Amino acid sequence: FLLYVWGASYLAQFISHASLSALNTTMTSLPIGKDEPSLRNYLISTSAASQFFCECLEIMIATERILSSIHPAEYHLAGRNNRLLIPLTLLALSGAIFQAGLSMVILRAQKMGNIQVKEAYELAVSMQRAYLITFVSKNLVDSIIMVGCIRGDEAHRCIPLLFPIPFSVVEKSTRVQDTFEPPGFKADGQVYFDELRRTWN
Repeated sequence: FLLYVWGASYLAQFISHASLSALNTTMTSLPIGKDEPSLRNYLISTSAASQFFCECLEIMIATERILSSIHPAEYHLAGRNNRLLIPLTLLALSGAIFQAGLSMVILRAQKMGNIQVKEAYELAVSMQRAYLITFVSKNLVDSIIMVGCIRGDEAHRCIPLLFPIPFSVVEKSTRVQDTFEPPGFKADGQVYFDELRRTWN
């Protein structure tokens, strides 16, 4: 009984998914909301209900298999327990109907614009992994490049390309001071005569 009902609900789920794929393929323009056209709303609700029903039945089938392995003799000699099976099936069916109704409510709320906060939250949650991977990989690559520059270039010529150095730091560097013009240097061509005059006097 459980396998038959599970097969029927799984078939309904497959048909709804195939219908949604066919609907998406045959559409000529991008819809404004998920519930356009109206057939999409019913297909999504059917898919959600059948999926929930399948999950409940799979749990029931797994539980039934576990019980059959614990007491195999009693299980195979006993008949079908309708007093337990029917209420559980009805409970799963009511949950599936509730899931379908919830899907319809969500789709209608999206059409009214009340689902934007939920979509923003889902987008933020889905982007957390991308942000984390980007942050870690970026800092890892920067660290590798920086260490490679320090190890491979003794003069650190490529470090300023990664990290801009303020002028106050550069001004104190001996490498920069060596290129500055010495104080008191005269470039007017009179250096030789001034030195000669100082020697004679």
